[in-house]
Amino acid sequence: MDGNDQCGQLLHFSRAEPLRLGDEENQAMGQGVEMSEYNHMELTEVLRSIESTRKKCEKATEKLREGSSQRTLTARQISAFLLAEELITEKFVE
Repeated sequence: MDGNDQCGQLLHFSRAEPLRLGDEENQAMGQGVEMSEYNHMELTEVLRSIESTRKKCEKATEKLREGSSQRTLTARQISAFLLAEELITEKFVE
């Protein structure tokens, strides 16, 4: 599988309906919950998933041509993943 295939699969995953974590009442109503309502286990799993996806994109970036739109998109995704990781990590400190 080349770099384009990996990121294509990652992009396909990211377009799926977002998983809503939290209490069942909010899930039944189709509403998300505030980040403060996530438990430690949920945040740990989300962080693991984001880190894994970011690392796959970093590896795939090596195979993408410099200046290509795929490489630019992947670099932006990596930046977004890093920001998400930072925000989640800050949440653990609170």
